Amino acid sequence: MRILHILGSLAVGGAENFILDMLKDWHDEKNATGSSSNFIYDVVYENDSPEYRVRAFSKFANSLRRIKSGSGFKVAYNIAGIISAIRENDTDLIHVHNLGDAVNAVIAAFIYKAMTFGKRDVPVVMTVHGLNLDVDSCGMLKRMAIRNLSKIVFVSRSEEEYYLSKPSSVDLFGMREGKTEIIYNGIDSSKIESAEAADFTAVKNELFESLKVEFPVAREDIKVFLMVGNFNTEVRLQHMLCEAMLEYKKEYGFLPFLLLFAGGANRSKPELFNNCVDFCVRNGLSSNIKFLGQREDAYSLMKGADYYIYASAGDSYGLTIEEALCAGCKVLCSDIQSFRELYGDMAHMFPNSVAGAKEAIREAAEGEISFARGAVCSWTRVACVSRSGYEESYRAASGVSGKAVVRS
Repeated sequence: MRILHILGSLAVGGAENFILDMLKDWHDEKNATGSSSNFIYDVVYENDSPEYRVRAFSKFANSLRRIKSGSGFKVAYNIAGIISAIRENDTDLIHVHNLGDAVNAVIAAFIYKAMTFGKRDVPVVMTVHGLNLDVDSCGMLKRMAIRNLSKIVFVSRSEEEYYLSKPSSVDLFGMREGKTEIIYNGIDSSKIESAEAADFTAVKNELFESLKVEFPVAREDIKVFLMVGNFNTEVRLQHMLCEAMLEYKKEYGFLPFLLLFAGGANRSKPELFNNCVDFCVRNGLSSNIKFLGQREDAYSLMKGADYYIYASAGDSYGLTIEEALCAGCKVLCSDIQSFRELYGDMAHMFPNSVAGAKEAIREAAEGEISFARGAVCSWTRVACVSRSGYEESYRAASGVSGKAVVRS
């Protein structure tokens, strides 16, 4: 089967990293066995992307091309690009990762079927990667697209329950037998295992030298907290962590640790990043809170940090938590349903409030929290498991085999 993935961009992000890991697993397996796979993976993307990410996807995908994106009448260019990719790649199934691409893919598949006089039917599968799909206010085209999807994949049981608890969702998703399923994300643990731990000596020294008062801990005992994730959604609570740091400083008069954010600003929502930076500057937190921007060495940062902290109001999976656990990092995260489902036994969870985050940071820094340790990577869901689940789903969506549901 020829599978066409449609991505908005190739930039660093949870969905993009997940697809890249699956492509790498497919590529490595194909090369190791020396035989052709039953599946072939092609990728198209729409927006300008970092060159190193383009190279990475080019290395592992069977083919990679960029198609035009746009709104209004320019959507026609995107649909035409999808049709062209279907024809050139002899695509059997399209896999999309957001509702906008689902609309264009469903329309493109319908037009292509008409162009081939009904001989080529190309099913469309969509993975829902978050809780931000507003099913209650979907317009006509989006509702049409959802109804015409062959499969809707959720990445956690909590996410599925969130959507299917809404009467409008049950109607919209068309709860026919086998249309929805759960396939958990997976990661390429080998990339994490081979990463070298980052050395934070320089940034610790910078903090130590910047203090005007006697520091209550030794320079080498400064703790490093890390959060990885772009500033592209209100769901991520980076600002709450900054506020928690300020409250700690007000109460104790000092901050004996660092908080590092690895993630870039979003072009459509730059205020999410700028507000955090401005808050830290106004409140004298710039020595303790560092904004590293998008990084290629996230796994090294995780291995070097003392704690991985992830604050979210509604993630459906939290892939970087899984990566941090695999890196052997002690994890603090928001106490939300999906994280309880996926990481409840492996992470320390705190209430989603400034006070809750501050107390968790204090307890961790002062050694009051016990963390599960050991062979964390053996617990991790690996990319090959997720790929096999999707390949069963592709077969089912195309009518090649029966219902395939991956649950645990």
